[in-house]
Amino acid sequence: MVITHNISAENISRNLSFADSAKAKAAERLNTGYRVNRAADDSAGLTVSEGMRAQIRGLNQASTNIHDGISLTNTADGAIQEIHAILQRERELMVQAANDTYCDDDRQAMQDELIALNSELDRMFEQAEFNTIKIFQGKETLIDGPNVDVETTTKPDIEKKRESSKTTVIWISKEDIEQNGEPQDEIDNVTIVEKSYSSSYSETEKPLPNEEDPLHPLYQHTDVYECTTVTTTTERENSTTYEKMDANPQYTSLQDPGNMVGKNGYINVKNVEGDLALSCAMSQLGISIDGEYSQVDLYNSSIPKSTVVSDDGSVATTTFSIAKYGIELDQIIELTDGGKSYTISYALRNTDSNEHDIKVRLAFDVMNLDREHAASTQDGKAAMPYELENEDAVIPVSAQGVTDACFTQINDLYGVLDKSNVKMDKTGITHTGAGFWWEASANAGSAINLGSVKYGPIELKKVPYEMKVESKDNIIISEETTKTTTEKVYKPKYLDIQAGANAFQLVPIRTWNLSAENLKCRVPTELSAYNAQDSLVHLDRVIDKITSIRVYYGAMTNRMEHAYLNADNTAENLTSSESRIRDADLADEMVVYSKNAIVQQAGQSMLAQANRNAQGIVALLQ
Repeated sequence: MVITHNISAENISRNLSFADSAKAKAAERLNTGYRVNRAADDSAGLTVSEGMRAQIRGLNQASTNIHDGISLTNTADGAIQEIHAILQRERELMVQAANDTYCDDDRQAMQDELIALNSELDRMFEQAEFNTIKIFQGKETLIDGPNVDVETTTKPDIEKKRESSKTTVIWISKEDIEQNGEPQDEIDNVTIVEKSYSSSYSETEKPLPNEEDPLHPLYQHTDVYECTTVTTTTERENSTTYEKMDANPQYTSLQDPGNMVGKNGYINVKNVEGDLALSCAMSQLGISIDGEYSQVDLYNSSIPKSTVVSDDGSVATTTFSIAKYGIELDQIIELTDGGKSYTISYALRNTDSNEHDIKVRLAFDVMNLDREHAASTQDGKAAMPYELENEDAVIPVSAQGVTDACFTQINDLYGVLDKSNVKMDKTGITHTGAGFWWEASANAGSAINLGSVKYGPIELKKVPYEMKVESKDNIIISEETTKTTTEKVYKPKYLDIQAGANAFQLVPIRTWNLSAENLKCRVPTELSAYNAQDSLVHLDRVIDKITSIRVYYGAMTNRMEHAYLNADNTAENLTSSESRIRDADLADEMVVYSKNAIVQQAGQSMLAQANRNAQGIVALLQ
């Protein structure tokens, strides 16, 4: 036994120290949950773990980036949706304007709306943005070009043969040529120039490899603008010639007396265009015999009458028979002066055995005129000639054998000539009227010619002419087409989405520089059916291009959704792998901790026992 060294105690102490250290490490792992708490725990594992942590955190941020990119493409998609709506409305207006049932004012209203819609297009292209980034104002970096090739072709003029239009015959209207006028033939040369335009625009893009920047391809852009102008020049010669026509019944004709029977004696003057508005009517024929039968109106009474018309219709004789007195009254209407006048005469026959005092009155309605246009030259006297007149003709009216006459307003006429008390209700009628009165005493068995009224002859105030208008056109058509081809190589602006944890793991999103002008969706300056058709072609192309851009953003949205899922999946699996390196297995660590705690307690007990063994030596020394 030695007293200078307690070898057993030192051995036990050393082992106890190991147990304490192992228990402390187990306690640390149980406390932190990590297997590797310092580089000494697992230097190789720590290296791998930190590399994985960098990837995991990068992938998590990349997922956020991708979500931002999806929001950007969705914003672009929403803006283009409204741009589509505007373009569809513009196309609808163009289809409407192409219809010829609309006038210039209608098309002007359509054009005003088109201008407003195009202004909104430009505003949306300018102001559509995401986080202050302009979506549709992407710049283009010009790499090569633009190379412009202009080709103009002109078709030779096409001259049509000289052709005459149909000869048009026009009867001169009543205000054109007076009796003393002499119309002059005329030749008028007119040059009419009309232009029509049509245009087409096409563009193509072909991607090119970019050796310096493979992620961002270049594009070769080619656009072709073709405009065709058709000029139609019409050299027109208009010639007007006049041929004087005779003023004969072909142009002014009176109605046949035979056609007047039973129609209250309407008398009209007509030409080939129709009624000249010079007319009158024998509105009443009254007779009084020996002061009786004062209300007799021969046209409207039941007095028997009979009419005989000549074979040629130029003479009509109506006989009124008043059987009570044996009186017969003949009214004879005949065409005279070569068909330019009416003569209306009256004759009496007394077939009775007694003498009778007879009074006959004829009343005319002078229609379509007032007193100012029917001038009386001997108003109130027996003959009382007057003129029925308007701008076309003058027709004198005169009477023979009358005992009295009157020229006044028609509503006053029946009160003035009331000697037979033959009256009619004419209130409310204000035109001019004339009345004629004959008186005779007829012996038994006698025949008397009372007298007559002459209506005419007609004197035309204007001479009818035949006017011929002839147009001769020499038409020249020229066509010019200008084709402009532009080629350039450019790199569009890209918005790069960092979609991975490492450098250059990008998803580039292309941007466009859009406006109504560079899309060639210009509004016509003067909307017409023709250029509405031309604009329709361009709008279809613009809608197709905007659709392709919208499809691109939709495709990019789908791509980034897949990128997002891939990044999340990769981060999840890396996290699982990194967990196996860094995280502690708590069950195992608890076993280690418990084992070392027991070892610690045993060591402490043994160390105490070893110390007591040394004390036994002291007892020997005593």
